Amino acid sequence: MSDAPDIPARRQSVVLAAQSAAESASARPTAATPSTAAAPRTERRTPPTSGWRTTFSSLDNRDFLYLWLGMLVMMGGMQMQMIAR
Repeated sequence: MSDAPDIPARRQSVVLAAQSAAESASARPTAATPSTAAAPRTERRTPPTSGWRTTFSSLDNRDFLYLWLGMLVMMGGMQMQMIAR
């Protein structure tokens, strides 16, 4: 029980049972059990932030940023061409 001090007592038995099952499955894999037993996740996820901070987070990808900048320049050129006609 000292292996997982940050887990509440009611969940600790479940975690220990899953760990022992994963250890026994990795020790002798059979056809009935999957070879990669998923261990329970113990880290906590941060809640997704919302608002203007994440609105343009997809532009962190350099190629996607270049695509959008190219599209904006193209649309500006088309608008100038339509006005000039």
